[in-house]
Amino acid sequence: MSNKTAKIQQFLLVAGFLGILVGFLVANLFTPDQTISKSERRKLKTMPQFSTENLFSGQYFSEFEDYAMDQFVLRDSLRTVNAYMKYALLFQKDNNDIYVVNNRLYKMEYPLNEQAVDKAMEAYRKLIQNYFADTKAKIYYGVIPDKNYYAADSYGYLSLDYDLLYEKVQSQMKDYTYIELRDLLTREDYYYTDLHWDQQAILPVANRILETLQTGSALSFEDFSTVSLPNFRGSYYGQAALLVPQDTLTYFTNDIIENLTVYDYETRKEIPVYDASAVTGVDGYNVFLGGPKALLEIRNSNAKSDRQLVIIRDSFSSSLAPLLCTEYSSVILIDLRYLATDYIKNLIELEEDCDVLFLHNTLILNQYGIFK
Repeated sequence: MSNKTAKIQQFLLVAGFLGILVGFLVANLFTPDQTISKSERRKLKTMPQFSTENLFSGQYFSEFEDYAMDQFVLRDSLRTVNAYMKYALLFQKDNNDIYVVNNRLYKMEYPLNEQAVDKAMEAYRKLIQNYFADTKAKIYYGVIPDKNYYAADSYGYLSLDYDLLYEKVQSQMKDYTYIELRDLLTREDYYYTDLHWDQQAILPVANRILETLQTGSALSFEDFSTVSLPNFRGSYYGQAALLVPQDTLTYFTNDIIENLTVYDYETRKEIPVYDASAVTGVDGYNVFLGGPKALLEIRNSNAKSDRQLVIIRDSFSSSLAPLLCTEYSSVILIDLRYLATDYIKNLIELEEDCDVLFLHNTLILNQYGIFK
């Protein structure tokens, strides 16, 4: 190879590299900033405020670096390339604690935080003492297994000590009625790209709860029609940054559900049981009861009785609660992550003889201080 040819190749290589840099620079300058990342389900950094103080303290450059990384063009594509390199070239078994089994996404959760479980049970007991100790209320509780329960050990991934978790919950709630749910579910009953269970799969769960609460009701698929919403990307989809199939979110409806009214005590407005438009939002699971809410009441004017059910819950109950309304004129949903126990009595009246169901998933119980 002649010196002239070598110089031409070097020139083309440098010119090409500079062209790529200039291209990305121009693209970033003329591409409008985005406010949120749907794939990561979070707000993106915006251009930091410039001031002399921020400049000399170094804070401006730190914030600008975060802004530039968040607003970089092709960011999601580069995240995908990075994820596949970790799996294919580095032979990592997970990325951002996300692992894949048969196109189904899981997020590793470990180890068990025993203090968190104890703290959660303390919150349970405080609520019972404050509101139900001297009433005719019947107290029930259950624990919803996250989908790692059905996959982690089988495929060699780290997970919680589920046996110890369930043992601790049952030992501290032994005076109340336990509802076992683990035997009713499998890993196929959860969404591919999300942590939550699929409403289509939880009729057995709803029926066991209704049976234990002695409602006299039993649900079957023939009681409902279904509405399917494609392009549901669950919370793990963006975290994984992988090209896995999207979910279809399907929900049950019938005349009873369509005539329910849902009152949001935070906004003091009625909201729909299902909001189909939310499926393509930041969190598609917000289709069910509007997403995270501190205090809701589902009212059933066509109920067979005037009974009241109080569910101390997390997001899993958003898709479960509409199925439990047949026998109840009022279903109260309380999320202790957003509402301190001391304020409940100021917002809503609880019946003396209500049924009370404590129902949280294992991931929530493993987070210390999650309840107010």
